[in-house]
Amino acid sequence: MLIFPAIDIHNGSCVRLLKGEIKKKTIYNSNPLNQAEFFQKCGFKNLHIVDLDFAINGKSKNQKIIESIKKKTNLSLQLGGGIRSYKDASYWLSLGIDSIVLGTMFYEKNNEFEKCVSLHPKKVSFAMDLRSNFLAIRGWTKQTKIFVDQLVGQINKFNLKSVIYTDISRDGTKQGPNIKNLKKFSSIIKAPLIASGGIGNIKDIYDLKKIKKLGGIIVGRSIYDGSLNLSDLIKIQKNA
Repeated sequence: MLIFPAIDIHNGSCVRLLKGEIKKKTIYNSNPLNQAEFFQKCGFKNLHIVDLDFAINGKSKNQKIIESIKKKTNLSLQLGGGIRSYKDASYWLSLGIDSIVLGTMFYEKNNEFEKCVSLHPKKVSFAMDLRSNFLAIRGWTKQTKIFVDQLVGQINKFNLKSVIYTDISRDGTKQGPNIKNLKKFSSIIKAPLIASGGIGNIKDIYDLKKIKKLGGIIVGRSIYDGSLNLSDLIKIQKNA
């Protein structure tokens, strides 16, 4: 099971949000590159990055920061946030980003989404961001009418690297992941499922490990505030 510590970048700083609300953000590090290098020094192999400015506003000054993380670390990068065209997707993949996370493009520019998956197999992860079991897009600021069961049928048609399941109502709360849904979706989604949202302690990690087809987890607030011991996560990563 892969473990992805998360770096969400807003106005050049490493932040965490509560339930995706930008007004409820906490700044944990003013230098995302230093944070990424710290994760690498701890022994992590993977990193999940979200450009919140690009995701919410469609504009960002974080590009150089992300590029520096790619150049100056050996971490396998999973990048999302605002990648809504084939041109943008190709740019990041040309820099050696290991996988890009797409959600809004699937909904708004499905032809370009299909092109990305077709020309870059196993390089695209789908952002299955759900609020009340309906897909949310544009940095979770827009709610669609695509119900989760309909969504699963559509994404199973694609040759995806992974599907990142996020229960928005739990994101940043540390109240525990939605184990019931993760078990259900890991059994019916063809691509490896990655769990995100609500992970608060080591028990949550072990509960997730029991889900047979789960491909990985994304951990955010609980590693920044010390609720999770990083050495414990590294041990789990080594024994995965």
